[in-house]
Amino acid sequence: MNLRQLRIFVEVCKHKSFTAASKALYMTQPAISHVIHDLENEVGTALFERTPKNIILTSAGSLLMEKAKHLLSVFDDLEKEIAKFDELSPLRIGSCITVAHLFLIDLIDSMKKEFPDIMLPVTIASASAILEKLENNEIDIAFIEGAFPQEKFNSIPLSSYQIIPVCAPAYIASASITIEELISKPLLLREKGSAIRDVFDSTLLLHNIEIQPLWTSVNSNVLMKAAMQGMGIALLPENIIAEKVKQGALKKLIVKDLELRNVNYLIFNKYKQLAKPMQSLILKAQALCGNN
Repeated sequence: MNLRQLRIFVEVCKHKSFTAASKALYMTQPAISHVIHDLENEVGTALFERTPKNIILTSAGSLLMEKAKHLLSVFDDLEKEIAKFDELSPLRIGSCITVAHLFLIDLIDSMKKEFPDIMLPVTIASASAILEKLENNEIDIAFIEGAFPQEKFNSIPLSSYQIIPVCAPAYIASASITIEELISKPLLLREKGSAIRDVFDSTLLLHNIEIQPLWTSVNSNVLMKAAMQGMGIALLPENIIAEKVKQGALKKLIVKDLELRNVNYLIFNKYKQLAKPMQSLILKAQALCGNN
């Protein structure tokens, strides 16, 4: 028994005539009769009583007709919905904290306008935590900064930014200092495992320098406020501190022989199938970063 047989059977029931059903289905009358004969053999009983003038459903035929109509209705609804499955399936997004601060809200807003019914669960954590979730298939796509195991993931570079040492305007007289002067001050740093901290630690390692920061935090804004209050020097992305520097609430420091830069990437597992919403998210992210 198959859907084709059931569709033909329901059409015969509707018209109460093999001939009328054959015209409606653009089939020959013998072909219709053959399908019904095969269906009756599979069911194991007659579905119609044939009289010289018309055909009448048997009790078994009536029962099968109700079941077949329900089944075909469900299948037709499924066919209509299948095209929307990608849009109805959640697209799980992971982002490190800095990238989330840059453009994630605008990206989610743009996605919801294009796909109103899509679920977009978001996880924001350190770069290392996001990489682990992506590798374990707990998220579908990730925005990270800094280094990552490129052999495991497909990646698209989105943008880059400088990491700037900043402090209260009166905290240090000169805006130009040495690395030694920098590390002699109380440092307000992101937590280990964050891309910003990893870049700074890796750069200091090249100079054979280890540090013990006064503060560590997962929140860049907290570190920025602490620096504004004269509690030490914070190392933060340029876009986060730009407005406060412009207002005179923070002072940028130039550190000789110290250039800190991070690259923002969009990454996903190499085996990942790119459904329409995921393709759209990638294009939107590239457009947003191009405008930054």
